[in-house]
Amino acid sequence: MSEAGVAIILRSLEPVECLFIKRVVSPTDPWSGHIAFPGGRRKEGDRDILDTIYREVLEEVSIDLRSDAELIYRLPPTFPGNMPELKVHPYVFRLTRDVDIKPGMEVERFYWISLMDLSIESVLMDTHRGKRMVEAYVYRGSGEHVVIWGMTKRILDSMFSHMDRILTGYRNIY
Repeated sequence: MSEAGVAIILRSLEPVECLFIKRVVSPTDPWSGHIAFPGGRRKEGDRDILDTIYREVLEEVSIDLRSDAELIYRLPPTFPGNMPELKVHPYVFRLTRDVDIKPGMEVERFYWISLMDLSIESVLMDTHRGKRMVEAYVYRGSGEHVVIWGMTKRILDSMFSHMDRILTGYRNIY
């Protein structure tokens, strides 16, 4: 079984904002064009899954989590529906300073989205397996229309179910 890790990066407390990326469209990427958290697959040479997350986040959005953030929570692993043999480890971080994001080659753009501005809706989407209705988080703001579905939605659901503990960790750092 292969492994991957993603970083849920939070900033501010009122309101809490979360970093999302839009993946570059690529025929070799099973999540091509999707909204996601920064992260990726564990490679040979990564000491552990946190090392993978640190490397991938630096490559994808130029944030050095070791110096720019603090780890505040680890969510339970999840598995993508289109690749159930991949175990994905989501970790929650809080930024400790302002950062300048520079999207890497795999990132088309990034979004800071207030968690309070997300709503659950059923939307018609091209899911790479045909168009179908899916339940997704939707953000509409600043002229943007961002749809968060699939594994990223499931990770958000998990994060929201652990939010009391996450915010306790967030506040205890101050």
